Amino acid sequence: MYIMVIIKTKNLSKSFANGGIQNHVLRNIDLEIYDKDFTVIMGNSGSGKSTLLYALSGMDRPTFGEIMLNGHAIEKMKEKELAVMRRANVGFVFQQMHLVSNLTLFENVCVSGYLMKNRKPKEVHDQAEELLKRVGVFNEKDRLPSRVSGGQCQRAAIARALINSPKMIFTDEPTGALNSKIGRQVLNVLTELNQEGQNILMVTHDVKAATRATRIIYLHDGQINGEMTLEPYTPEQEKNRERQILAFLEAKGW
Repeated sequence: MYIMVIIKTKNLSKSFANGGIQNHVLRNIDLEIYDKDFTVIMGNSGSGKSTLLYALSGMDRPTFGEIMLNGHAIEKMKEKELAVMRRANVGFVFQQMHLVSNLTLFENVCVSGYLMKNRKPKEVHDQAEELLKRVGVFNEKDRLPSRVSGGQCQRAAIARALINSPKMIFTDEPTGALNSKIGRQVLNVLTELNQEGQNILMVTHDVKAATRATRIIYLHDGQINGEMTLEPYTPEQEKNRERQILAFLEAKGW
């Protein structure tokens, strides 16, 4: 069966200079991310998880190597080209929601849609409303971020990430600032989106969040040090999945 590759890297490397010494954060990574997967990147602190996510998404430049994202050789693009590519192909959900404080949830979602010049305002508005319904915060759409809960802000951030129908959603510790109950609600939204066909790549250190994965990639000192695949998530299998993932991580020295 043919499996579509959404992201492919070759010899992906990233280094930072610190006091004249090169710190090699990513080391010659060859990686493929597949269509309809919920891919999770895990590893100890300093392993390069977030650096890898930022490189794959075009948010940061690699020092060396190649990155193909949905057919685009992003390491060759100029900054303006990268910005246009990201608007059309990727959405971002971070630990800190980065919603604009003086805009309502609805307006925060719409802003990203307005950046696509080929879209009419009514089309953006209609889709924003549908997405806010989809993530369960439509009733709060006219409230400012300061007037709703952290979980509601994060769900609005997911709607914002989806407004341009991206090929891939990148998310970095999306439940890190939330309590367990609200974090679970956010994970439920991401899981449902993936099972409907949305590609998701998530960085996390949380095993409970990682249970939602169909594939886990483990990083160690900037290199891939193993991976595991899982069947699509079901609540009934959550505890068993958690045990499997813990065993995998412990074998890697996590």
